[in-house]
Amino acid sequence: MALDLGRQVGPLPMGAWVAVIGGGLGLGFYITHRQQSAQSTPPEVQTADTGVGAGGGQFVYEPPTSVPVEAPSANVETLGEWVAKAIAYLISKGKSPLAAETAIKKYATGQALSTSEQSLVNEAIAGIGVAPPDELPSVPVLTPAPTPSTPSTAKPVITLSAPDSYTAGKSVTVRGKVTRDGKPVSYVSVSVNRKSVPGASNAWRYYKLVPTRSDGSFAFTAAPVKSGTSFYIRVSYDGATPVTHYFQKRG
Repeated sequence: MALDLGRQVGPLPMGAWVAVIGGGLGLGFYITHRQQSAQSTPPEVQTADTGVGAGGGQFVYEPPTSVPVEAPSANVETLGEWVAKAIAYLISKGKSPLAAETAIKKYATGQALSTSEQSLVNEAIAGIGVAPPDELPSVPVLTPAPTPSTPSTAKPVITLSAPDSYTAGKSVTVRGKVTRDGKPVSYVSVSVNRKSVPGASNAWRYYKLVPTRSDGSFAFTAAPVKSGTSFYIRVSYDGATPVTHYFQKRG
């Protein structure tokens, strides 16, 4: 049976209803197709335009907060040029102009450098390169001064070796040694005094000075103050405790 498009259905004829329904289906199909295409296509990322011109992002100029100091060129031909550039470089790094000039000129003339001066020279070399090697004199190495030795505070010690008696009419030999901290005290003089026992006058009397040898040893002969009597000798040296020895007369 043929469809009568002219037949009145409600407020509109059949043909109008067919057009409305077909148009709705077509619009629904179109919307569904666009949504599927949008989901399958990756989003487009818009990049900022770094240039100045029409369209794209706007270029914003931000001036630097400080102007960098350009280190002097290392291309120098003479030592004088290197010295000037090295000093300028150190000053550009905030170093004291006087300290920079002193350190660099001392280095260039081969003078010994202090620790702080060597540090400045090293910084200049790292910044602009080394000086022309054919013009640079050898720089002496700064070595610390030797620590002075502290004099020993130990007292010297006198040791004696002598017999306990002597034969009347003969002298007796006395030997000894002066040391300090176990080491010989060389080429000094020990003082020898003596006194008689018994006797009315038994005070110590100066007898002689005796020099020590390279090994600190010494030797001398002794005799009594009065012939035929027993006697004492006393050996002394500056700072040492005096040593007394008694000789008994024999025979």
